[in-house]
Amino acid sequence: MEADQVTSPTPKALRTLKRISQPAYPAPNPHQACSGRCTLKGATIDQKSAAKLALAKLVKRGHAELLRRKASPFTQSGEYREATAPITQHECNICRLAFMDPQLQRQILQGEAPYRVKPATVIKRPIPLAWADQRQWLENLSATDPC
Repeated sequence: MEADQVTSPTPKALRTLKRISQPAYPAPNPHQACSGRCTLKGATIDQKSAAKLALAKLVKRGHAELLRRKASPFTQSGEYREATAPITQHECNICRLAFMDPQLQRQILQGEAPYRVKPATVIKRPIPLAWADQRQWLENLSATDPC
């Protein structure tokens, strides 16, 4: 298999990702700008909830990217030899979100994390490797560049 060719993840890996990444709220209309309040198919969410949803989408995207590249913790052990690395720095930064503290990821995916951060800010800033430092990192980002 060529180095730049990427195959699909296994069905088991996709089921696992789907199970762990169910957000606690519905997805917003992607074509609607959020200025204070956003509308969701008859429901309304505030800007803080929209920020939490955007952060959850980034974490899910990081896991999906790793699964696609066969580099996820959910990849079958025999498939790691076919794994490919992210090509761009942007893809690499998104993939790093999948390696955050599992408890922190769970809070983000369930909409329970108290962070309001712009997705672009999270992708641009380097994520600390130590799980203990990651919570403080997100708190600092939400204090310096809230959405």
